[in-house]
Amino acid sequence: MTYTYRIEKLQGEPIVVTQLGADYSMATHTEEINPRIMQLMDDSLEGLFLIFDVTEASFSLDDVIAGASQSTRSTKPLLRHPNMRQMVVISRSSLVRLAAKGLSAPIFGKVNVKVCDTLDEALAHCRAELTA
Repeated sequence: MTYTYRIEKLQGEPIVVTQLGADYSMATHTEEINPRIMQLMDDSLEGLFLIFDVTEASFSLDDVIAGASQSTRSTKPLLRHPNMRQMVVISRSSLVRLAAKGLSAPIFGKVNVKVCDTLDEALAHCRAELTA
């Protein structure tokens, strides 16, 4: 079954997993999913880990730059929300991995980002951080 994206707040854990499908379009869908994730963050009583699994999606350099800018510098930037504990990106794409690490630069507000290869690795990282 194909999907454009999935957003799931894990039961009993401060973790939101967003999976982007192969037909996800940064230009078309970002304005659609950001408010949904923002609402989960607004409703949370604690900081959340935001896991973005982009292993199936493909992005151009322009997509990556536009997404980073919108998520950090828009009117209500998702990655500057007070309940954003850490962003975890799952990807093996060198472009996406470089862009994710670039979010920690001062121009993007020094976003706390971890890059992982798999969802299992990302979840293990978040859970280890919770018990630290």
